Amino acid sequence: MQVTPGTKRGLKRIGTLLGVVIVGSAIFSLLIVALAPVATQVKASGEFWLDEKSDPLVLPPLSEPSLVYAADGTFLARFKAEVDREPVTLDRIPIHVRQAFMAAEDDTFYEHMGIDAKSIGRALLSNFEAGGISQGGSTITQQVIKNAYFIEEESGVARQTIDRKAREAFMALRLERHLNKDQILERYLNSVYIGGGAYGVQAASRRYFNKGADDLLVWEAALLAGMVASPSRFDPVIHPEASLERRSWVMGRLYDLGWIDKATYDLGMGQPLPGQRFEMSDNTESEYFVEAVKQE
Repeated sequence: MQVTPGTKRGLKRIGTLLGVVIVGSAIFSLLIVALAPVATQVKASGEFWLDEKSDPLVLPPLSEPSLVYAADGTFLARFKAEVDREPVTLDRIPIHVRQAFMAAEDDTFYEHMGIDAKSIGRALLSNFEAGGISQGGSTITQQVIKNAYFIEEESGVARQTIDRKAREAFMALRLERHLNKDQILERYLNSVYIGGGAYGVQAASRRYFNKGADDLLVWEAALLAGMVASPSRFDPVIHPEASLERRSWVMGRLYDLGWIDKATYDLGMGQPLPGQRFEMSDNTESEYFVEAVKQE
């Protein structure tokens, strides 16, 4: 029997498809085996189980600085909290700033229920090829859970294990049952570590642009959103080339998603990066009075 080029191409496609099915089946089987003990433990404890009648999953409060004012309303001092954060409500964060973070981290945030099957599939394939956990596939909701419950104090990061990712996923599904999307996005934008010691979009905006998040331009928001994946690597002050490339990628995502037009994209691509970080003053000249307030 003579094998024609068309037959060869057909056999190659069948072989490729068969390979994808085998790899996919293997990954799915491994996932079921890995998650089964976690699911059993979760259901038995009731701690993270998806029950409409269960107690709401209450996120721990965010640490934030204390502000000192005089009787006439004059600002006197800012006492630092454990981290540099300045929480703001979602209505003070412009739509284009929210979209920049969603474009960079989770563009289907308003469509999924806490986990994204497509992202998980891509992460599983990447991890299978790498022979370990190299990609997380986390949604914004999962990142909120990770930041609230799984960040280790000593390292400042969360361990990449299947058990932790499974618990994170279960808790994300539960959180979506008790909070609406806007509430979750507000928590994320106030809790995520962006870089330069700043947690949350407001603190990061002041750190890199010396202004509030409500004044951020599209390309400025794109830069901050791009830093979330690797705050040190994409810091514009330390690594401007990598930061510029990352910002360009986020701008491209915004354009591809139809969230900005071509003119905005072109304008943003030519903007300079911030060359310094700005430090927020902790107190004013009323040091004696401020110290007395602190002691009290």
